[in-house]
Amino acid sequence: MPEIFLILLTAATPLSPLVPSSSLRPSRVLSVEFHSLSSSFWDPPEFAIAGNTLNEYDPDDPYAQAGYTPQSSTQSQAALQGVENPCNGMRKYLEAGGFFFAEGGKWDISSRMGETNWIQAEKGHAQNPLETYDERFVWNASLLAPFLSFRSALPEETRRTLDEQSLLIPVIQGFCGSSTVASGSWTPGGKPDAASLAIISRLSWKRAGARFRTRGIDDDGQVANFVETEVILALGSVCLSYVQVRGSVPLFWQQPSQGIQTLQQKVEFTRVSLQTRPKSDDSPLKLPSRHLISTSSSF
Repeated sequence: MPEIFLILLTAATPLSPLVPSSSLRPSRVLSVEFHSLSSSFWDPPEFAIAGNTLNEYDPDDPYAQAGYTPQSSTQSQAALQGVENPCNGMRKYLEAGGFFFAEGGKWDISSRMGETNWIQAEKGHAQNPLETYDERFVWNASLLAPFLSFRSALPEETRRTLDEQSLLIPVIQGFCGSSTVASGSWTPGGKPDAASLAIISRLSWKRAGARFRTRGIDDDGQVANFVETEVILALGSVCLSYVQVRGSVPLFWQQPSQGIQTLQQKVEFTRVSLQTRPKSDDSPLKLPSRHLISTSSSF
């Protein structure tokens, strides 16, 4: 029987608002906890103590099976047996400092400003972010799916109460930050007029991977390490958003591990490659094939 774990966000750092006049702000994930819903084997002793005060003796409990008493140790039964928690790797990854979420779940951090209209979100007129988020950039989308299915079946009033608790939080990976910059203009009082410059980078999880290890496109049309970067400039009542996207070259290709350490990387096309086409080919792929021949020969 597979283990079922619940992920709890236990600590976060609120960041400055991306738009100075707004109360909507991002937060950085600092700490998370994983709690098993199917077994007490991974629970710390304080959880076992709380459980024993409420429940009768359970012969299926691993603590009971091992004759373990919670007062005898500060470790979980898994730790005492030398079994590593299967969620440790994911916990370290989430706590690395590159994951962000919208504080209070009031706005959609996964979508561009123009699409979600943050001004309407601040007034409470926008659609709930749980119903509008961009699945490509929400790294816990698959984990949220069963909870969102449960949420959709609730009566509207109950659903609204659940949303107010901010228990379901879409999380992105990338960067969020803002800074005050000089605008080059002056106020009527003769003081420098400051502007706010903010950046949100959203990394897609669809085909993420280490550089040199994950390249090209997959059969679903997802390119490796696709990133959407939104630059937000706010000056007075004017707010502008400019978006750039980047990703790996959308072809089936890879770079073998040999030569990575010596800067002798080579490109390998893993599907029918365009550079094998004759130069006399009059098809629409003629110019791209010549470009790829030139590009691949430079590696």
